[in-house]
Amino acid sequence: MSSYYVGPAHLRPSTLPDDIESQNSQNYIPGDLVRIGSMYFHWTEKHLDSKQLKQMRYEGDPDADEIVQILDLRKGVDALPILLASKNPTVLMFMEAAKTIPTHLQATKEQKTLARAYFARLIGPLLVVLGHYSLAGGFSSQEIMPVLKATNYLTSPNLAAVTRRLYETTQWVMDVMTRDESVGWEASTRVRLLHAQVRTRLLRSLPSAALGEGVPINQQHMATTLAAFSVLPIWCMDNLKLRTSQKDKEACIAVWRGIGHWMGLSQAILETHFASWGAAETYAASAVYHHNVAPNNTQPAILVSALANQPPLFGKLPFHFEMARMLMGDKTADLLGLPTGGYRSWVGVRLWCCTVWILDYLALFLDTIFPFMRWGTRHADLQVKLVQYLIAWNVGNKKRFDVTKFELKFDPDNVQNEANTQLHTKASSNCRPPNIDEVRRTRRRYIQVMLEPVALSLLVMVVIYYLGAAALSTPSRMGQLFAFSGHTEV
Repeated sequence: MSSYYVGPAHLRPSTLPDDIESQNSQNYIPGDLVRIGSMYFHWTEKHLDSKQLKQMRYEGDPDADEIVQILDLRKGVDALPILLASKNPTVLMFMEAAKTIPTHLQATKEQKTLARAYFARLIGPLLVVLGHYSLAGGFSSQEIMPVLKATNYLTSPNLAAVTRRLYETTQWVMDVMTRDESVGWEASTRVRLLHAQVRTRLLRSLPSAALGEGVPINQQHMATTLAAFSVLPIWCMDNLKLRTSQKDKEACIAVWRGIGHWMGLSQAILETHFASWGAAETYAASAVYHHNVAPNNTQPAILVSALANQPPLFGKLPFHFEMARMLMGDKTADLLGLPTGGYRSWVGVRLWCCTVWILDYLALFLDTIFPFMRWGTRHADLQVKLVQYLIAWNVGNKKRFDVTKFELKFDPDNVQNEANTQLHTKASSNCRPPNIDEVRRTRRRYIQVMLEPVALSLLVMVVIYYLGAAALSTPSRMGQLFAFSGHTEV
């Protein structure tokens, strides 16, 4: 992908000029065509300049910080069971407020169904975008690097540890998008309290100069993360020409808006910047521009390197570099210091794009012509199950398919010691671990579902062949009529 435009389609210019230079966002006026890397958009009065974004950095999550103080949460401790067992009135009020999404921020039942179906249908490409664009691009921000370095999170020289943490993030996404809301709330609250623990320790242990402006893990970081998980993947689905309706976009934003509430985002931000798809897209464009003006150009390559030789793509490192470049655009990838992957990788990435496009429209075709097969639904459901098993295998106990909990041990001295930053693996109380036989049965069912279109195609070809052969070997009805007529005259 060379360049792409975000925003209303009717505003897209016929050509995207390359000579537009990035500048201080405070200098833009509504109507200006803005470019950062490979992304173009028209500046409006709703976009946020650097000054407005910076104001969001001075607000953290005071409610969660107070709970950390009340429960006296120590490093390496899973906060969720302690929270659920507490009888403290303040803690009970916090849990009630955290669980209850305000009515005007809630997604409707139809939107929840649409968002979950969309995620299940495109789970493969969506998760690829998550690793190669959302996270790789998001962690290029210079502003978040002090927190990442202080906690050694995703900056470890051990790529296996980085890969493990990427799988953990994927597990959280699966919890909030494919499982019961109670499970999604617990997973999000666990992460929210982890952030509060880290924020509290950083403020106690490090001078403000080492943390940069604002507080660690602030509202701007959380809002940008929410946009990276909700908006950027849909941008890529549009660019890949995969089926994404306006209803799908609005439904996804509505669901992620509720997840943002669980994660501790302020109501003011959710009401203003995630009220609709258009509002979320506007915020995402502002954040991407702000982060990529002067990005860190070493961290993205580390994250992409951690994905090499990992399922489900199993590609070598050049393939993953080329995948990231295709998704975010060559110019953005150049800004982030991502090298090219070579011609073979370029071809491999384009073949992957063709494959996901064919599968998406094959589901549409089969569900339209043969609705009784429910091929698209069965294919999506099996994909979700296989991804869940894959995460459990890579992050949990490989013998029991346990899933992990988010337990980051903070290293105040930034010692590059994996023992001080490991994420412990324990069985989740809200997940029944599958056994290996169940995984094998699911895999066999998935293979059978994938073979059904092949078998159906062969059956159709055989029917067409025999019908054609029969038509060629039998005289036409008109010929029979003439033959009968001539025979009568004789």
